[in-house]
Amino acid sequence: KLKDTIGTLQRIFTGVHGRLSELCKPTQHKYDVGIATVLGRHMDAIVVDRQATAIECISYMKEQRAGQATFLPLDTLQPHQVNDSLRHAHRGARLATDVMQYDSSVEAAVMHACANALICDSVEIAKYVCYEQRLEAKAVSLDGTVIHRSGLITGGTSGSSSGHRAQAQRWEAAGVENLRKARDRLTEELHDVARERRKLAKEEVLSSHLAGLQTRHHIARESAEALTRKVRGVVTEREHIEAQLRDCDPLARQAVGELEQAKEEQRQISARIHTAARPIFADFCDRLGIASLEVFESQLLPATEAAGERRLQFATHLSRLESQLAFETQQLDEATAKLDHLTQFLQSTMATLEQQQAELSREQGEMAGFVAQIETLRSELAMLSRKYSDVTGDVHVARRELEQGQRELDAASKELSAKVTELERAVADKAAVLRRCKIEDIPIPLLRGSLQALALEAGAGADSQLAESYLSQLSIVDTQASSVSIQGSDDIVPDYAPLPQQA
Repeated sequence: KLKDTIGTLQRIFTGVHGRLSELCKPTQHKYDVGIATVLGRHMDAIVVDRQATAIECISYMKEQRAGQATFLPLDTLQPHQVNDSLRHAHRGARLATDVMQYDSSVEAAVMHACANALICDSVEIAKYVCYEQRLEAKAVSLDGTVIHRSGLITGGTSGSSSGHRAQAQRWEAAGVENLRKARDRLTEELHDVARERRKLAKEEVLSSHLAGLQTRHHIARESAEALTRKVRGVVTEREHIEAQLRDCDPLARQAVGELEQAKEEQRQISARIHTAARPIFADFCDRLGIASLEVFESQLLPATEAAGERRLQFATHLSRLESQLAFETQQLDEATAKLDHLTQFLQSTMATLEQQQAELSREQGEMAGFVAQIETLRSELAMLSRKYSDVTGDVHVARRELEQGQRELDAASKELSAKVTELERAVADKAAVLRRCKIEDIPIPLLRGSLQALALEAGAGADSQLAESYLSQLSIVDTQASSVSIQGSDDIVPDYAPLPQQA
């Protein structure tokens, strides 16, 4: 309810900082109870900027019947000045403000609530600081025990101390809540990062696709530029060829005319040759049964030309086969060389594999040795652990016996001290009786010594002398257990024989 009220005040009024316990926290968890004890009733005090704001908040709480609250206005607080000498009072004691974390804007409220209180590691240190060093400061131990300036000690397990522990748990709960909020925030950020990574993955895919398209575009543009240059070259070459053709047309026409003329001359010459050869080859034509030499040439010439063409085809095919044979032979040689290289590589690989297998076998043997050593060490460790457990049990037993003996020794020491005190009192009473007997001249039987040597003053010398005499009679020699030292020179020992025996 108070938390909701403070939230409402913060929404309505400006300058409301919140509860003091929410504005400061210990630097370590071990100081939680001590700091909660130091703050005390100020744990739930509300820190505000101005006194006017505090008055307005109180009026609002009265109107809304929201309960009561203590306000700490920062503008009117007069915090105590920190005594720097307290920082060096003891190694296990430190100022409460030095083990707290808070914002500088609420320093006045923290100083007002803590003053010069000291947080001590133990109650003994707190007692030493307050009683031995007599420092004017409130000392609080880590378990919540308080030694006030007046010397009053407050501690134990009452309702208030339980309240302090509950208040101290606020900081732990606040820390857990902050960690939970941080976890939720980090989880959300992780989800955001995952979403961003998915977006980045899509962007990377699109970027890679875009880069591929840009590369293809660049290649296509370069190809288009190359084709454009090639087309320009072809066009230029065509224009050059057309220009050459235009220049060669007159020569071609002249050459055609000369060719026709040469053909005509060839026909005329052939006609003259056949006319002249006809009588010469008449018998040859008759034997072969042909009409004339022209008919023989017309029949023989196509066959000769066909045989020449077939011979040319055979030669071309033979050269092609020889070229293919040379290529296949070269391929075979290269494959053989590659096979030899692969064979050598396989042999070297097999040798390396055998070497590595040998090393693996050796390392496996060493590993087996190491495993055996580890097992041996484990067994030794188990044995040593059992011995350690046995020795630890014996040590605990001996320690308990020692503690029991120490307690018995302490009890005997206390009993001895009580006996010594009683003895001293009896010796003093005896000395007083002896002095009274001397003063009143009462004769008493003595086994040793004389009343004349006894001093009449009731001082330390006479009491010491009588104490020495009595202690000597009782054979007490433990000088550490008694505060009476035995130096006796003149012993006074009464004779108790004449006294009646008690039943």
